Amino acid sequence: MRFRFMTIIAAAMILQLHGGEIEYTKGEEFAPVSMDNVAIVPGSALDLSNLIEAPAGKYGRIVASPDGTLFAEQNKGQKFRLFGGNGVPTAMWHGGDDAEFRKNAAEFAVAFRRQGYNCLRLHGIDQKIMTDTGSGKPLQFNAKYLDRWDFLLSEMKKQGCYFQLVIFSFHLYEPTVNHTKAFKDRRLHKLMMYLGRDWERERFRKGAELLLNHVNPYTGMAWKDDPAFAVVEFYNEQYDGLFT
Repeated sequence: MRFRFMTIIAAAMILQLHGGEIEYTKGEEFAPVSMDNVAIVPGSALDLSNLIEAPAGKYGRIVASPDGTLFAEQNKGQKFRLFGGNGVPTAMWHGGDDAEFRKNAAEFAVAFRRQGYNCLRLHGIDQKIMTDTGSGKPLQFNAKYLDRWDFLLSEMKKQGCYFQLVIFSFHLYEPTVNHTKAFKDRRLHKLMMYLGRDWERERFRKGAELLLNHVNPYTGMAWKDDPAFAVVEFYNEQYDGLFT
């Protein structure tokens, strides 16, 4: 958040100094860049994949020392840092058939590593995993999207990626038909989670149990036992509930 604020302030200062909008044009100082394909070219100067050891969990779970420094269980002599991104491209997630998804997921995992990333925050899983379940009932995961999560995580793990699992984001494992209402009431749910209301606490418990006890068929491990899961985040931006 600090970085975001600093970026905004810096941008505002630049605009003020230049007296308005800045237009970058082709010339001696700037060259045009094609945005048709932004994936890092393998073996290029921007390819940082050699910095990421694979697979994730190679040296056991990531643990924290009393001062907060991270280490791998079997490699405590070397500090460990998590650096990565949040969520996955929506087009990749919902577009195409299963074969196309798997192709894109494998390519995404490789591209992610080339950028020097080793951590993916699983934000919004309480919505994506419930997409079009058809039952209209909460906590009944769509088998197709659960399988897509499993496959994506297995490919990311092969590339040295660890995971930050977000149990609650916005939709709390409600069926698709209730997603709009769940999002509208998001601050209320966050506040009630703080205050200990049974509905939020029980939904959290069941959602966490279903995810963490689930066995990924591509890794053969339950999510809770996989050392690639480095961080469990209980509730995304829960403090926002205090501003209801």
